[in-house]
Amino acid sequence: MFAEDVGSMIYVRNSDIYSNSASGLYATDGASFYATHMHIYNNENVGVEVSAAGYSTGNADSISSYGHITDSLIYNNVNQGLRVEMYIDEENDNIPNNYLDLEDFTNRDVGETAPTLIAERVQVFNNGIADPEKNVSGAANFGAIMKISDSSIWGNGWSGVWTAGWHGAAVNSTGRVIYYPNGRTVLDNVTIFDNLGNGVDSRGGQVTVTKSNVYDNKHRQYVNFTGLSNGDFGSASCIRTGGFVKVEGVLENDNLLSDYRTGIDESTQRVSCTSFGNEVRLSDPKTKTFPVFPAFPSPFLP
Repeated sequence: MFAEDVGSMIYVRNSDIYSNSASGLYATDGASFYATHMHIYNNENVGVEVSAAGYSTGNADSISSYGHITDSLIYNNVNQGLRVEMYIDEENDNIPNNYLDLEDFTNRDVGETAPTLIAERVQVFNNGIADPEKNVSGAANFGAIMKISDSSIWGNGWSGVWTAGWHGAAVNSTGRVIYYPNGRTVLDNVTIFDNLGNGVDSRGGQVTVTKSNVYDNKHRQYVNFTGLSNGDFGSASCIRTGGFVKVEGVLENDNLLSDYRTGIDESTQRVSCTSFGNEVRLSDPKTKTFPVFPAFPSPFLP
């Protein structure tokens, strides 16, 4: 189920979305969706996704895509259960892809925000378990805005929650020069357990955890790898700074990074960004009013 372009909106409730060749429920290019009492499962990409894809092609008027899902089960999807993303392309080349041209981002309309995903009272489980080495997770925020509250995230292929904002001008596996802004993630009253990697795994961005229970994840419960690169972005020329994981007001620092630093020259991997630099910050999530669904009769029922 797919919403694209400003003004496009999906209301969906009491339904199953399953076995799609891409994502189950998806909003992009300024569109939005509102969903409640859903089962979203067995999709070949992501269960629920919000992005700014397509903005650099001239086919979208806004990056303020928005998704809000409540009281739902999201499970057994090939990649993440929940994902929100905004990739920035420093080349300003207007090539159709999922990357937002830096020029478009800096010139966006006043009042626009990054793609935002709000999830309340959801269970996110058994996503990304087919290939745990792919580092897919229950929920992922790639340089955008995400809030999860009153929910459970368990039994997923790598981490319960994965955030990124950790590389600067980086050449990815397809040769694109991209980076994420420092995304904003808020976890409130969330139980995260029994994931195959870490509970909350931050590769950058700003993560706040309150009134939550994170336990029995197979590697560690909280990690903050802000400022490091990894194999997919090994040619990073600058790294975002300012990322943190804050648990009940306490910054979660992680100094046990030797496994991740093997073979990495820190003098080149921890250089601060100069183009659009370290000032990239996204605001806290803003929740819009959930619409009242119309009580219209179904033509399919007597």
